Amino acid sequence: MEIVITINEKDLMNHPDVVDVLKGLANQLSDKKVEKSNVPITQQKQEKQIAEQPSQETTTNENAEVVDNAPTYTLEDVRAEFAKVGKKLGAAAAKKILGDFGVNKVTELAVEQYADAITAAKAVM
Repeated sequence: MEIVITINEKDLMNHPDVVDVLKGLANQLSDKKVEKSNVPITQQKQEKQIAEQPSQETTTNENAEVVDNAPTYTLEDVRAEFAKVGKKLGAAAAKKILGDFGVNKVTELAVEQYADAITAAKAVM
């Protein structure tokens, strides 16, 4: 079994306890009895080499889902971008963009909308 976990610096800064959680997970997994693999050693080495090659666009997890490595934005990131729009173009422009997302305030945006909202804000500037 191979588990790939990707953590960016921003996530680590926002959640410093993640290292402790990962250590606990590693300890729990290391306590499990591992069965010997029937896969030939040469094939294991090839698979390991392939797994060690970094992918800049996507990473696959254990269930073969494709995980996008697009930037992850926080509420503070969205606020900062809308503040730039407000300063440069006025509050009305910022409110119009928010209205396009069906909200009146940045805090009403869903987390899933952050990237699109930031893109929209950058597009008007």
